[in-house]
Order: sequence, then C-alpha cells, then structure tokens
Amino acid sequence: MKPYIAAFLSSCLFGLSFTFSRSALQHVDAMQMLAFRFVIAAALMHILRAMGVIKVELRLKQMGPLLVMGVIQPVLYFIFETVGIAFTSASEASIVVALIPVFTVFFAIFFLKERPTALRLTFAAVSVSGVILIALVEALGKTSGNLLGLLILLGAPICAACFTVLSRYFSVRYRPAEITFVMMNLSAVVFTTLAIAEQAYKGQLSTFFAPLTLPPVWMAILYLGVGSSVGAFFLTNYTLSKIEASQMSVFNNLTTLIAVVAAVVILREPLHWYHVVGGALIITGVWGTTTAAAKQKGR
Repeated sequence: MKPYIAAFLSSCLFGLSFTFSRSALQHVDAMQMLAFRFVIAAALMHILRAMGVIKVELRLKQMGPLLVMGVIQPVLYFIFETVGIAFTSASEASIVVALIPVFTVFFAIFFLKERPTALRLTFAAVSVSGVILIALVEALGKTSGNLLGLLILLGAPICAACFTVLSRYFSVRYRPAEITFVMMNLSAVVFTTLAIAEQAYKGQLSTFFAPLTLPPVWMAILYLGVGSSVGAFFLTNYTLSKIEASQMSVFNNLTTLIAVVAAVVILREPLHWYHVVGGALIITGVWGTTTAAAKQKGR
C-alpha cells in the first residue's frame, strides 16, 4: 500500500500547487517565482542530506541521465506550466496537464515500441478532443491570450510524460532521493540564472527580493518549494520505483480534480461550460486509457 499512499499524497500536493502558483504570479514574475521555489527546495535537500535523513552517493560520471531528466522536468516542465498559468488560469492549467497519461501512451508507441489496443487509442483521442474544445472556444472568445497560454501549457504534459517514462526506466539505477536531489539543484541553478538575467534586462535587479515581503508570495514559495517540489517529487520518484508508470498516471485524475476545485473555491476563478465538458472529455479519456492499459497488461 505504501506506493499508492505516496501517489495519493503527491497528487494532493501537486493539485494545490496550481492555486498557489496562480496566486503568487499576480505579484511576482514567473522566473522569479521558480527561482525562489527551487532555491528553497534545493536548500532543504542539502539540509536533509547533511542530517542523514536522505542518502545521496553520486559521482560525476553518473550524473548524465539525471541531468537530462532534470532538464525535462522540472526545468522545461515548469517553464511551460508557469508561463502558461500566467496567460490562462489555474483550473485550465490543471485540465491541460491531465493529458500526461495520454502523451505517455504516445511515447510508449514511438520509443518503447508498445502496441496499444484500438480502445486505448480511442480514449486517447477523446482526451485530445477535450483540449481542442477548450482551445477552440478560447480562440473564438474575448481574447487570444488564453489560446496562447493553452498552447504553451501543452508543453507541460509532454515533458511530464517523457519524465515519467525515464524515471521508471532509471529507478533501478538511482534512489528516489538521488533523482530528487539532482532535480532540485539543477532547477535552482537554471531558474535563478534566468530570473537574474530577466530582472537585469528590466533594470529591476535591485528589487529582486522585494516580492518576498508580500504574504501571498512567500506563502506560495514555501508551499511550492517544500511541499510541491521536495515532498511531491520525492513521493513521485518513490512511487515510480515501486509501481509501473501507467499505474501512477491514474492518480493524475485526482490532481486535476483537486486543482479545479481549489481554483474555483479559493481563487474564485470562473468555471465555464466548456471547461466542464472539455475537462470531462479529458478525464474520461485518461481513465479509459489507463484502464485499457491495465487490462492489456493483465492478459
């Protein structure tokens, strides 16, 4: 039961992260928020290592695969997710990110040479249709900014699906703590560099830490850095070392549900009919894709 409890907890932590991110982005630039978030996460990992809570024994020549994974997620993933949220909303972002299992199926076809059934492909198409519905309504609506945000957001589930496959593949070579340690430190370096460069370009480098005086920002940074980064990713990497990636992807439905409810209740974001219909199509497709996968492997 431990891997499934870990998967449940990580889904809860990830689900609330959209609300915290959206709240903070009203007061701080995206790269700044990511820099603060992962500096705290990396510092926490070093503290845990120094205290002997986690064990990290890596040599430089062993770092290659972990650095590739770290670039894909969290670096690229959070660039797409955070910038996308800035253009859209927390609820829309969570709905689009729900496509992770669908992209995982596609990656399995091309890279792992798996042969999914026609039923799995049909359900995958249902999920994609949900995103297309939301995108079309946004494109025909009041602004084109939301459509741009949705297109940017699509990069997040693609990166997450790729990471899921790689994390499962390399789990036999690295401990969950080692994978998480490299992810947090690489992200801290990359996002801090990008944030400093961005603020210097804007001529605002002297006020780099000013947003941290605002309660919505530092509360979000603490949650995102400790809970949603270190906590959630450690739980995810632990789960992927114990169960298959397709089983883990089922819990993404819970992440989406928590994220949408939190966005509507806490942030008072509007939930339009096309969000409900599109979200239902995505979740139905995800559920069908993962269920069909489980049945296919059970034969």
